Amino acid sequence: MISTIDYLNEHGQGMLAISTTTPSQYHSPAVAFLTLHNPKVELRWFDGQHSLLVPHGNESGLIFSGFAPLSPYLEGYFVADYVDEVPQRPSEIDRPLTVYSADGQVFLDHWHQQIEDKLASPAEVEVPVHFGDAVEFLGYDLQTPMVTPGEPVRLATFWRLNHPLEEAVMYTHIVGPDGQPIAQADRLDAPSTFWVNGDLLIQLHEMTVPDSTAGGEYLLSVGIYNPTNLQRLPVTVGGKVIDDHLQLPPLTVTP
Repeated sequence: MISTIDYLNEHGQGMLAISTTTPSQYHSPAVAFLTLHNPKVELRWFDGQHSLLVPHGNESGLIFSGFAPLSPYLEGYFVADYVDEVPQRPSEIDRPLTVYSADGQVFLDHWHQQIEDKLASPAEVEVPVHFGDAVEFLGYDLQTPMVTPGEPVRLATFWRLNHPLEEAVMYTHIVGPDGQPIAQADRLDAPSTFWVNGDLLIQLHEMTVPDSTAGGEYLLSVGIYNPTNLQRLPVTVGGKVIDDHLQLPPLTVTP
């Protein structure tokens, strides 16, 4: 992180999102708060192993550390241009540190192109969907629409951020016939305390279908909650609250 901050103090400008294994406020961001002295830089934080955060500006940037590279399951959504590799001390093992230039609108157009077929289905919910007033759900990509018991499920959800939240976690459930989750993933790899209006986010949700799961179709649900009080954000469509979670079309489990 020190080499990254040194680089930004000398060369940084504009909105930049940094991928790190420790994006929460008391880790890498705290180091940056103490050592970044360049007023031209506006930082965001995420872990590229499970998410992709893109600043909304047309001249923004992304920096990936060697310990937190972009997940291969997110590479298809990545349309930034290589700029530079940050010089590092010989003793540093978190390498390489790679800098990219990004245009938020280019990313958004690319994401819409990736998900438009799914959104065109009559079974889909109208988008955008608002979770509270903090974030908009733009769409999803179920990368594994058909699995067998014991196999992983990967779901990418696409979001536009409106403002920061004190604490938030995204959850995804695979819902059984009785309405109870048979598998779930609870995480948020772009901490909500640093959300900035207009920024774009993909969160990767990964679960495993239990070995005992019977064949059939299983609904997916997505929601956001506060981990302290477990309160979920209300979900609204067209100004009307529909629930405290969003139901997505089903996953198929084959015997």
